Amino acid sequence: MWDFTVFIILVVICYLVYRWVKRNRREEKDYRNHVPETFVVVDVETTGLDPGRHEIIEIGAIKINRGSNEHKSLTALVKPSRKIPKKITKITGITQKMVDNDGEELDSVIIDFLDFFEEYRLVAYNAPFDMAFLERAAAYRAVAVSISTIRIRIGEIFVAG
Repeated sequence: MWDFTVFIILVVICYLVYRWVKRNRREEKDYRNHVPETFVVVDVETTGLDPGRHEIIEIGAIKINRGSNEHKSLTALVKPSRKIPKKITKITGITQKMVDNDGEELDSVIIDFLDFFEEYRLVAYNAPFDMAFLERAAAYRAVAVSISTIRIRIGEIFVAG
């Protein structure tokens, strides 16, 4: 009798574990379904942290096509209206000489960027920072922009529309 009771308890425990595993597998999300077929990864370098006082000095972006190994990219140095602080050069590696020689006006760079991203979803590390600068630059030039991002945290992807 005792063996039969232990057997029944083990069967019930196995069943509960099975149900728990099955439920957790069902609840696991395949985040690839949330990542669009084509999206743009963007990074912005700036002269400081405040989009109201500081300027973009570089925009870099790559358009990712999930089904392909070939991706388009865009990178542009931007001429700021003021000198790049030495602290920013240490952080970014972008020198005043670089932007003086190869930098373009923000007006043309922001238009090129907006044409490049074509309203695909954007992926960015610290997206609120980059988006604040990009949206301000676009608004300042009277360009309406609707930027949609994918926010990534370690181990999770959150889609913001």
